[in-house]
Amino acid sequence: MVSTFDIETGNFIYRDFDVNFAILHDKKMTNISLAGNKLSLVFDNIDIDKNDYSVADNYEEYKAFKKCTVEYELVDAMGLSCAVLETDLNSHNEYKTKILSLREFVIIAPDLEFDMLNTTISGSGVQTFFAKYIGKYSSVYLDLFVTRISFIWE
Repeated sequence: MVSTFDIETGNFIYRDFDVNFAILHDKKMTNISLAGNKLSLVFDNIDIDKNDYSVADNYEEYKAFKKCTVEYELVDAMGLSCAVLETDLNSHNEYKTKILSLREFVIIAPDLEFDMLNTTISGSGVQTFFAKYIGKYSSVYLDLFVTRISFIWE
């Protein structure tokens, strides 16, 4: 099953989009790749629990799927998309930030232990992906300028 959300043409139903991301929010990302203008995030070994869903239809629709690839088609002609890594606040309310290009991030991402996935969409077509992981930095924000987002469920 493929769920595609096209931001440019308005083929974007937020509720459906939110359901796709809700299923992945606590799943481990197992692969990331960047080829041309397409960023792909792969989530393998997906196992969902019926008790995690208040809407039974959502569980029934997705229970058989074990893998999802999220593909982002980037606008990125000028390299606007980036990764922002941040530490937690220290006792002085300070934190450190590191900004990477997507290419740099794809290289280091396999070494990070992701344990959360959330997303925010703004009206300008900017999609922000948040992944909390265990390590030197406590969170990563991928600021992505996208035209289309696809969820490929297998």
